[in-house]
Amino acid sequence: MANPKSTHGGNSFILLALLGVAAAGGVTLSHVSAASEQPAAAAESPSGTAIIEIPDVGCANCSPGVRKALRSAGGVRDLEEGTPRTRIVVTYDPAPGRPAAYVDALKSAGYTGARLAKAD
Repeated sequence: MANPKSTHGGNSFILLALLGVAAAGGVTLSHVSAASEQPAAAAESPSGTAIIEIPDVGCANCSPGVRKALRSAGGVRDLEEGTPRTRIVVTYDPAPGRPAAYVDALKSAGYTGARLAKAD
């Protein structure tokens, strides 16, 4: 029986319990220590959103070219085809000159009617 005055008895029990769970495949000690070092909620960095109208787009075959042109301008986080298909929603890292740089990239790729519909 453990000495009630001992400061090690309770700690040994907890350590043995953790080792038993780890041996059973439930949790590893590295997971326990890594979880305690992580912040409760990681904040995402700010982003901007722009809706670009591209009247020159007529079919799904244009989508890869549009995406390539937009990504070539840099800072694109996400691209979603809008409704109608002649719109695309761009989520991007904020920087000077954006989202106008995306419109310019589309025009350079041959989508001459591209224009900014809305920007945050």
